[in-house]
Amino acid sequence: MRNWRLDHAPLMLAGAYMIAVVALCRPQLPALLQFLAGYALSLFSVWAMVGLCVLLGATIRAQRGGSGTSASAIARRFIARSWAADRGLSVLSPLLTVVLLLCSYNIYKAFYLPTAGFWFEGYADAADRLLFGGDAWRLTHAALPSPWATQAIDMAYHGWFLPMVVGVALCSFAPPQARLRQRYLLAYVLLWIVQGSILAYLMPAAGPCFYGAFQADPSRFAALTSLLDGQNRFLLAQGAPGLYALVYQNALLSLHHAPEMAMGAGISAMPSMHNAMAVLFACAAWACDRRLGVAAALYALLIWIGSVHLGWHYAADGIVAAALTLATWTALARLPASRPLSTSKRSGAMAAQPAAI
Repeated sequence: MRNWRLDHAPLMLAGAYMIAVVALCRPQLPALLQFLAGYALSLFSVWAMVGLCVLLGATIRAQRGGSGTSASAIARRFIARSWAADRGLSVLSPLLTVVLLLCSYNIYKAFYLPTAGFWFEGYADAADRLLFGGDAWRLTHAALPSPWATQAIDMAYHGWFLPMVVGVALCSFAPPQARLRQRYLLAYVLLWIVQGSILAYLMPAAGPCFYGAFQADPSRFAALTSLLDGQNRFLLAQGAPGLYALVYQNALLSLHHAPEMAMGAGISAMPSMHNAMAVLFACAAWACDRRLGVAAALYALLIWIGSVHLGWHYAADGIVAAALTLATWTALARLPASRPLSTSKRSGAMAAQPAAI
């Protein structure tokens, strides 16, 4: 029973978090169910894509190993192993966890978090000036002054959704009691609840791009917004996609205090969940393979630079998020080892184990 609780603790925590958010925000039931369905449909496509990629990789490994095992045989063995382990709940629980978690966080950030105001803004701004001797964004734009560099950063930055979700999707296709799976899923849920919800309420900030909308000095980051606007106009004139950051920032501002639920709505900068998820992804990649870990760490560094460069965050937002994420990941290293499957269950699932799917 102890191992079952550990295996499915992320799903139970996500369910408890949703209950708390619903109690705080009191959304209408039909709207809530529609919102959940929207998240489920959008995330299911990612799970299907990841599952097919994992199956393809397992098939290629089997063919190279000379076993000649077909993709359909590998899929059948995986299904048998999952059913023997826990009737397939281990496959479904990561998807259900993310649907409940992100839907709840979206509602919380859009409807409850604004009640905290953005009084922490000045402290985050002051922290940047103390750490960097001025505005951190001036350093990134001095190092990367070209509009084309900003375009590349913008495109990389707004692809964060895939690392955030793909890591959890991969957990669906890992052995149910694998320690790395348990550690990643539990860290994922705790970060959204503790950092994204509790600490965001205790340290509410909107970020430089929204400073003029919520603070008494609307000109504080006018130089940054003017610079990004000018680069965006240049890029569009050259036939480039332009800066998605400006589109999303305008959309978030228009949705602020809107009465209806909208996917992605809500404004919160401290701590940066964007940076937290990138660092968590890097931690898991490092645990899998050092080369993957280095690549993922460089990506996390790019996300931090991009968050400042595009005006989404103060540099301090990402530093705090990274430190807390590393602390969470380290603390969860003490998770107890899971008990192996019983002999009867193992016999029904062992044939699929070499497929590593």
